[in-house]
Amino acid sequence: MGELGLNQIHRHPSMSSASSSSSWSCLSTEQDNGITSRLSYVMSEDVEQGLRLLHEVDVSILPHLRSFVEQHLLRLTSYLVEALLNGGRCFFVGSGSSGRIALNLVGSWNDKCRKHGLSSCYTNRIVGVIAGGVKAFMRAEEGIEDSEIQGQKALEMHNLSPKDVVFLLSASGSAMFNVGAGNLCRAVGCKTVYLMHVANAPAHIERWLDSTNQQQQPKQQQAEQQ
Repeated sequence: MGELGLNQIHRHPSMSSASSSSSWSCLSTEQDNGITSRLSYVMSEDVEQGLRLLHEVDVSILPHLRSFVEQHLLRLTSYLVEALLNGGRCFFVGSGSSGRIALNLVGSWNDKCRKHGLSSCYTNRIVGVIAGGVKAFMRAEEGIEDSEIQGQKALEMHNLSPKDVVFLLSASGSAMFNVGAGNLCRAVGCKTVYLMHVANAPAHIERWLDSTNQQQQPKQQQAEQQ
């Protein structure tokens, strides 16, 4: 998890424990899972056993999810609460499957608001942004997720403010769409968190994180002095 705060990106410890990935093939999200490497064959022979393998993979994720929740959920929740109480909004931004998760999160939020009678206060305060627009929920827009410019444009239309908080979602952390969105967040000064499902960020993302730190540290020091 990389955190792009008001003045600086902070990196989750697991992202700096090893060297950066130099190509897509090195990313953990692009590797075969040993448990399900022969899933198609197993399912054709024994559906019940195939489902057991899928369940085994799901169960293996739980300790990592539990660790993430224990370490980060309270802090991330505080960002959301702070934004809403101060009149800001919360954005979830992603491409492909990550973008669909962003839109689903918004739908779940609005359902909860209606259920608890909070529609007038908080509906539309949580915003989902998917590369290619809402139509990409059903059919992905090729090339959009690799465009920084498109990522920036997608958020520009929402008139970001420093009161907002933005969560960038990417399984591999490689989407340039998110980089463009993050650059706009940095320029506006809103708190931003980059959530990715890899131990080591792709090399170009690591360079982006490092360059942002170098650019923003003097501003943070100046703000603290004032």
